[in-house]
Amino acid sequence: MGFSTRISTICIFFTLCSNTIVFSNRASAGVFFSFTQCIRNALVRTEENSELLLTENTQARNNYLNAISNLHANTSGPDSLTTIRRAYEAQTQYCETYNQLTKRSHRGYEVVPVLEKYIGEDVAKSIESRQLAVRDPQLAQQPIKYLTTQEAENFQAHESEGKLVLKKGHRLKNLFAVEYIMDTKGEIYILDRRSVGFNDAPGSRGLRHSSITGGQPVASAGTISTDSDGNIVRISRDSGHYHPGKTQLKQFLSRLKSIRVNLSKAKIDWSETYR
Repeated sequence: MGFSTRISTICIFFTLCSNTIVFSNRASAGVFFSFTQCIRNALVRTEENSELLLTENTQARNNYLNAISNLHANTSGPDSLTTIRRAYEAQTQYCETYNQLTKRSHRGYEVVPVLEKYIGEDVAKSIESRQLAVRDPQLAQQPIKYLTTQEAENFQAHESEGKLVLKKGHRLKNLFAVEYIMDTKGEIYILDRRSVGFNDAPGSRGLRHSSITGGQPVASAGTISTDSDGNIVRISRDSGHYHPGKTQLKQFLSRLKSIRVNLSKAKIDWSETYR
């Protein structure tokens, strides 16, 4: 049931009540009608606030995409740091409004943005690339690989017999601290390069947590380890790119349970050991 529908249903309910309840005196009737009007006004204000949040959310996303487009178009310009700042501020606002809408609707996941210093890493012009250039100029010129939608699908995981397997049926066995991410829709990706047969492109620094979503916000990120039978034995929220909180790890665990992944052997690492 949508938010507007819930408002209408509640208002109709109180209207019916006002037509059927017989009040002992005018004071009682006045209290009831005042209470009804307060609820109606509060619901309308809440709906208006939600519409405003949605508008702000859309605008923030557009501002982020515009900043990224400008960064790619002028990667060596003197204003690139300013553009990175604008992109980060826009993405942060996007996450804040998105999370508020999520809480109000009681649907979806709370998301986190990629850290500011990694914005522009796919064109080797991030703050992190500048820092790396001090000790290794050649490596700093190599971008982080951002996957296309088709490439990312190879790393998408689903449940089979209580275990996670990749889209093409590859079983995730003997993994040690391999990166995972969960996107805003709850889709899970495991960066098991070996199973997919993925080789880093020449001149690229390879894959990171941000590679799947192209630096977009995520609902969870960390590392996962499995035994020789494919059972999950450890899950963490270790992601230097996103610094997810306990909320994001809880969301990931809840998602795994909802698709019937067996976590009986899993050790959950709640610590903040971001690398």
